Amino acid sequence: EILKNEVPGFKEINEEIDNCLDYWKEAHSKKIVDGLDLIKKEINRDKITCLRISDFNTTGLIGISKDKNSPWQNLIHGSGVSEKGLTSGGSKGIGKNASFVNSHFRTVFYSTKTIDGEVGFEGICKLCSGKIKGSDQITQGIGYYGLSEKNKPVLKEISLDKNYLRKDSDYGTDIYILGFKNEAKWKKEIVIKILESFMSAIIFEM
Repeated sequence: EILKNEVPGFKEINEEIDNCLDYWKEAHSKKIVDGLDLIKKEINRDKITCLRISDFNTTGLIGISKDKNSPWQNLIHGSGVSEKGLTSGGSKGIGKNASFVNSHFRTVFYSTKTIDGEVGFEGICKLCSGKIKGSDQITQGIGYYGLSEKNKPVLKEISLDKNYLRKDSDYGTDIYILGFKNEAKWKKEIVIKILESFMSAIIFEM
């Protein structure tokens, strides 16, 4: 558990939820408004539940400093793309969406330390569309926590778990699911999402 004010970009996420609420209230969409009200309730709890998923003895997400076509860029900014070879499981990188299915406010942070000596982190929040303040333009519903220039990552590690820190040679990646849904059915929901994303790879043993 972490305090809500310790969530990176907490203020901005909260404001964007309000923007989405205003937009969909005007559109009289009760279903979406009810969903956003639940998100608002969860993000404003005094303590936010967070699930950390970590791997070790891997290369980490290579290519943090590249603008395109690297494992890091394909995961964070790619859509329907993958650099994986024929021996790697997955379905064009779509499996990454499984990370968001159990976040109450659909926010995930990625932090990596690579075998090339790179470190970096970035957050992604996937909400519905809302109106951009001061204009008639509508957002695409995806926001990034990183550097403002080209949504680049912050070139340092982040640890939202105060009892956890990687050692110098602990290459790998940490995924933080914020607002983790810790209801009894969370395992079933993740299994379903993984099967949706990786069914072909599982059937054909890729």
